[in-house]
Amino acid sequence: MSGELKPGYKQTEVGVIPEDWTVEGLDAVCSMKSGEGITSAGIDQFSEYPCYGGNGLRGFTTRFTHDGCYSLIGRQGALCGNVLGVKGRFFASEHAIVVTASARTDIHWLTFVMGEMRLNQYSESSAQPGLSVSKLLNLVVPVPPTSPNNAPSPRR
Repeated sequence: MSGELKPGYKQTEVGVIPEDWTVEGLDAVCSMKSGEGITSAGIDQFSEYPCYGGNGLRGFTTRFTHDGCYSLIGRQGALCGNVLGVKGRFFASEHAIVVTASARTDIHWLTFVMGEMRLNQYSESSAQPGLSVSKLLNLVVPVPPTSPNNAPSPRR
């Protein structure tokens, strides 16, 4: 029975997925943008808002750039390609890529999927590893059908 698919599944460029799923580019399920510049003088350990960079939490700051649920991808540095889910008000530095889910995409599902993609393999070699937003948006992912409330339906 080697090579035969179970009924209800199909072979795609991302592997075997349920027949009712599709394969789409990340650009169809989210948008991505690098965070804002901040100097170390603007980061401390006692301000109100967490500040995330390419390697996760850098400290805290007095202002925020985002409010809601997002995924962050380390854009530069040793942990480039790491994916972190964040919620609430926070500051995203220029070393993080902020991922905003489209209206039909569940951010928690997207964070998990991107975390499984080993994004660091797409880093471009230079003085230190770095990821390109345009390169990431061209990657493809398996996408479950959406439920009436526009969130991907759970599948186990």
